[in-house]
Amino acid sequence: DEPICEDSAVPLHFVSKLAKSNGVTVLLTGEGSDELFAGYNRHWGEIIAGYYQVVPESLRNSIFNAVIKALPGVPLLKKGHRSMTIRDFPGRYMSWHTVVENELKKELLLTAEGACDEYLDVFYKFNKYTEKLDTLDKILYLDFHVWLPDDLLMKKDKMGMSVSIEARVPFLDYKFVEFAFNISNKMKVKNLTTKYILKKSMERILPKNI
Repeated sequence: DEPICEDSAVPLHFVSKLAKSNGVTVLLTGEGSDELFAGYNRHWGEIIAGYYQVVPESLRNSIFNAVIKALPGVPLLKKGHRSMTIRDFPGRYMSWHTVVENELKKELLLTAEGACDEYLDVFYKFNKYTEKLDTLDKILYLDFHVWLPDDLLMKKDKMGMSVSIEARVPFLDYKFVEFAFNISNKMKVKNLTTKYILKKSMERILPKNI
């Protein structure tokens, strides 16, 4: 079957196994909530990127770039900074998702020039549907149509079925999805709090530490 390079598949398998050993046959899971309500770092990072782009390049090079480069470790911060410096949206979107940079990819893949960019086709086919959306909505739309079905849902399904458990995704009820896509982004990311409206809606139901 199609392999997935997701290390989180391992603990998910054992959680499913534990549930099965306790007589559970159907699980409700949370896939889709991050893609509907902007739950990843890249979602608030995209908002910051809009402000970062207006900072004069000379200032970015002399101060921000130098400070980020000098910091030891912090790979996620450096990846986020790298992504925010990319002006065109397709390149920036791929950078949010990418661990290995393009130059290294070309060395590793040893392919004909440009061939290692062929994977971008899957994103470009959705471009016509995102032209009128703001950048955060574009990210959510692409995450929903590519990242979610080709990674998270596949992982969830494989790991559940590995122990004969049905894992269902209530966040992806189509009526709920349509409703979520009509909610303003200002209610999804507020003061850099991701999934803001979802968290507020659960405040009276879940304990504060959750």
